[in-house]
Amino acid sequence: MLRKLRWPLTFLITMALSLKAGAASAQAPAVPILTPLNMPKEVRLNALAVDIKLKPDFSAFDLSASYRFENTSKLDAKTFSVQVKGGESAGNFALKYGGRDVSPLSPVEITLEPSSKGILTLQGTLPLTGYPLIGLSYPLPKDFASKGVDSIRVTVHFPSLFRQEEVVQAEPKGFEFDGFRLTWRWIEEPFPSEVKLSLPVPPLREKLGELRGKTDAQSLYEVGTIYRTLAMALPPDSEAFERFYREAIACLEKARLLDPNLYQASLDLAALYHYRAYLPNGSLDLPTLALAGQELEKAIKAGASERNLAWTLQSIYLTLSQELQREGLYREAIAYIEKASALADKGFPVPVGKGEVGRLKRDLSALLAIKLLEEGEAHEAISIVNEALGRDFWEVLGLKLPICRTTKALVRIKPRVGEIECSCLLSPLYNPSDPDLASLPSPVGERLLISLSFPLGKEHAPERKEMAERFPTRAELALCFAPLKSSEIEWSERTEFWAKRYFVEGEIDTSEAHSLLEVELANWRRRENELASGKVFESDALQRLGLELIKRGEAELAAFSGNSSLELELRIGGSGQIWFVKPGGKIAFQREFQELYPWVKPMVFLLAVTAAALVIVLLWRAKALA
Repeated sequence: MLRKLRWPLTFLITMALSLKAGAASAQAPAVPILTPLNMPKEVRLNALAVDIKLKPDFSAFDLSASYRFENTSKLDAKTFSVQVKGGESAGNFALKYGGRDVSPLSPVEITLEPSSKGILTLQGTLPLTGYPLIGLSYPLPKDFASKGVDSIRVTVHFPSLFRQEEVVQAEPKGFEFDGFRLTWRWIEEPFPSEVKLSLPVPPLREKLGELRGKTDAQSLYEVGTIYRTLAMALPPDSEAFERFYREAIACLEKARLLDPNLYQASLDLAALYHYRAYLPNGSLDLPTLALAGQELEKAIKAGASERNLAWTLQSIYLTLSQELQREGLYREAIAYIEKASALADKGFPVPVGKGEVGRLKRDLSALLAIKLLEEGEAHEAISIVNEALGRDFWEVLGLKLPICRTTKALVRIKPRVGEIECSCLLSPLYNPSDPDLASLPSPVGERLLISLSFPLGKEHAPERKEMAERFPTRAELALCFAPLKSSEIEWSERTEFWAKRYFVEGEIDTSEAHSLLEVELANWRRRENELASGKVFESDALQRLGLELIKRGEAELAAFSGNSSLELELRIGGSGQIWFVKPGGKIAFQREFQELYPWVKPMVFLLAVTAAALVIVLLWRAKALA
């Protein structure tokens, strides 16, 4: 069980959300100082000596500031005037000059003899406040800087021995420290506008002293929480913050390693990382904010209530997603949106509900798809659209993406039958979820291959029409099915003694394929104008994706006609002829073929051999008779 310094879970989460960039450091009390009213050029501030003595309980400090002025004129006395300003407690301060008291509430006029000096001393007590840091600052005499200041010394006196590592912040650097006094000095050199000092409140110092040297999980955890508290009271871009930040992480991680069930250590780390992620310049450190989310996830695994952490955790996820989206890292942004959605699905109280998170995911998916299209990864883009946006997106788009980039159709005319071999090179925008693909064979690699046979002759026209209706009516495929839908190929044959004689006559008209292409292009242009002139989709991201797909699909269809062709091959009995046509063209043909019976050639060969043998015999007998 946790003992002292146990931070309630709700307090930690509230702290993580409320501490923003540029968190105010320890508030220092306003300190009264002397400012010039009327300063002859011969009078200058020769030296300033400031002593700040801290009370034993650090509740207040005694201030003594001695201003030594000098009249540099060797001949004339000079009169100057100053006034105490700054600090609501000026009336409680004493101002002394030459051993006598003067009023700090009204201007003080002093006359210095030639080459003489005079000292004005401002004395009083001011309270020290702040938690977890006590802060004090002393403004240096910048109003006197134009006339030159020979030396400045500011010393802070500690009531007892003080360890240097217990000094949270001392600015500017270059101070002297001996454990009892911390001193800044400037001698005839530029000085800053003020000096600052931050110290931990006594209870925290005392607690650190008690825990120093202990190595058990509980002690390390308590030390870590003290360092975390000190770090979160400092600006996250300061050197002092970095020191306590590292110390807190080291102690809390060691405590968690010793006791894996100590989920409070993960909560403290999450609060620290969350604070560190928001920098004073307004920028956001995404890797550090991601660490905050990871620590909350670890706390949940170790036993913390997921319901109590859901609000903060989803806020982190949504912020990470939004920032990653701005950097164009859409995949990573979607991953965090999915985590935010999982919390909403569980019914936990979260800042953004399930419906809104779903909308954000759809928009991110659309932006990712657009990016992939621009990078030439169209197949992956279409896959993401199908997975994340689904059928609803295609229904609103109102168009079907091209199936083929090019189509090559080969038609072979054989006795009594025709054969079609259609090769479609898949379009980069090929959509596997297109319902028209259900009636087509599965693609092989990057090609869609369609092979079929059809009967010839007028009497088979209804059968060919029925075959054509099994396939979708698409401009990219109309060329392949032109022999079925728009052709009348007549076939006849005649039997002779030694051969069969075939007569083929017909026409293949591809004008329907061309017309379909023109109609589809017109539909695409009309839809593009509708999306360009008005909002069709529910969000700008989906609208952009729709326009991008339409422009690319329209370009694919426009180039289709020039990249596709139909080839007709007539080859019977060893002779043949080939025609080529583009979409919109016609092929008219009339041919006669002769095909010998199988026995004709062997018989002719046998007759030839017999005739040759007879000639040889006759020649031999003629020679013998001679």
